[in-house]
Amino acid sequence: MSAARPPIPPESSRASRPPSRFVFAALVATLGLAGVLGANVLITARYHRSVAEGVLRDYAGFAAGELENRVQTALAQRLFPMLSFLGPRRAGSRGLPSVEELGANMDSTVWRAVGRGITLVRQAPGGGPLETRGEPLGGATSELLADSLQARARALLSSQAYFTLFWLPGDPAGRVAVFTAARDGDAAGTVYGVLMPGSAIPTMLAPALGRYPLLPPSLTGGTRLDSAVSYRVRAPNGRAMVESGAVPATPFAAARRLDPMWGGLEVEVALREALAGRLLIGGLPRSRLPLVLALLALTTVLVATAAVQLGRERDLARLREEFVAAASHELRTPLAQIRLFTETLRLGRVRSETERERSLEIIEQETRRLAHLVENLLYGSRAGRGALVLTPETLDLAAVLRDAVEGFGPIAASRRATVAVAAPQRLQGRADADAFRQIVLNLLDNAVKYGPSGQTIQVALTAGDGRIRLTVDDQGPGIPAGERARIFERFVRLDRDREGRESGTGLGLALVSDLARLQGGRAWAEAAASGGARLVVELPAAPEG
Repeated sequence: MSAARPPIPPESSRASRPPSRFVFAALVATLGLAGVLGANVLITARYHRSVAEGVLRDYAGFAAGELENRVQTALAQRLFPMLSFLGPRRAGSRGLPSVEELGANMDSTVWRAVGRGITLVRQAPGGGPLETRGEPLGGATSELLADSLQARARALLSSQAYFTLFWLPGDPAGRVAVFTAARDGDAAGTVYGVLMPGSAIPTMLAPALGRYPLLPPSLTGGTRLDSAVSYRVRAPNGRAMVESGAVPATPFAAARRLDPMWGGLEVEVALREALAGRLLIGGLPRSRLPLVLALLALTTVLVATAAVQLGRERDLARLREEFVAAASHELRTPLAQIRLFTETLRLGRVRSETERERSLEIIEQETRRLAHLVENLLYGSRAGRGALVLTPETLDLAAVLRDAVEGFGPIAASRRATVAVAAPQRLQGRADADAFRQIVLNLLDNAVKYGPSGQTIQVALTAGDGRIRLTVDDQGPGIPAGERARIFERFVRLDRDREGRESGTGLGLALVSDLARLQGGRAWAEAAASGGARLVVELPAAPEG
């Protein structure tokens, strides 16, 4: 008798079997991985948003610093000549000039701001009674000034400041005092200055503050000042002196209080949140929650896509490292110089006024160099993305050329180079003003960088056959004929230059070529009569009529 066989399960029973543990575990692991990735995405999104908000706050701080500089510059430009006129008289027998004499020697715009209700004040070294001209002082005000001016003079003489500005405490007329002190000669320690209505300060500041944007046009895309930021300048008592309108409540704001020599003024700047899309590519990061939900449904596809993206990121990281290395090397020198001389000034290590001025000159030179490098990087970034849009118009290229050469002066002086310009008084052409200025700066920078110290750079602007031609000749070793086309390619540098002391990103001449091409022109290199290199840019002339 044979053994009984177990029954064979039907097909429906086999189909209803649960999946294997391996598949189940794989699905659970996939869902878990999707959840982990989703959580990481949310965390990263929050981090990116916090970083973006920090960048916007930094931009607000930059704008506040720019506003602070403009306030100081505007006040110095208007108050310094007034005090300088009083200065030569401080040791003379004639004493203080009359208000009319002061007004006759001041700019009419400034004089209208100061007005007639002013008092000229002088006090001899060591204190004593006040000598005044103009609007009489009240007894309390006169006594207050007589008691406090010498203390302020001692503080002024021990600092690098030329003058000090302060509001008179408790003065019913709300007047502001501007005083300086003689530093040398027989009149050393003599205090002299002006009391003027507090309303003169806003009148002095308003024209200078609203003239130009507080943020570079390269960041805001040319957005007008009043639509990009709101600003306010306040007196120590909190009263608004100058403002562009209501300063909105926004996290992207910054405030700075000026040095006491500027009367304790405070500046406030707030970025309009609508500007975030211009300052940050793509604007503020949005919520990634929809992406996380899609990730849970498309885990397998996203994993494959992530593998491809990782490969691309590796390539991008390599290119970024190469670029960062080159850019860091290029930017390190000016940053080190600025830091060194800033610390020297801040710590008071300068031994004379000449050393102080020299330190400031070097800081200005390196700041201009740094700004030029940053502009090159911004132009290069936009050109690489195909986002560089120029707007050629009819303009006086000769005037733009002279302005660019003047701005390049400190950089040329740092290499003891002289720039000689040969151009007609006026020359109309079709070009984008900012792009043409960048072309000039890049050509001058190339000439200074690769020419000898003490050279004379020849710059010429001519017209003919419906074209405008700009040439820049240096006195360097020149460019070999076989390499003249390659120098206008991105990141290309001659082997001799790579081994030399001069560093570079290889973007300057490439940007010259790109900017010329986008304006309907071209750029090339040839030999100069002096044996150096001649770089030529040709642009369309302005249409006649």
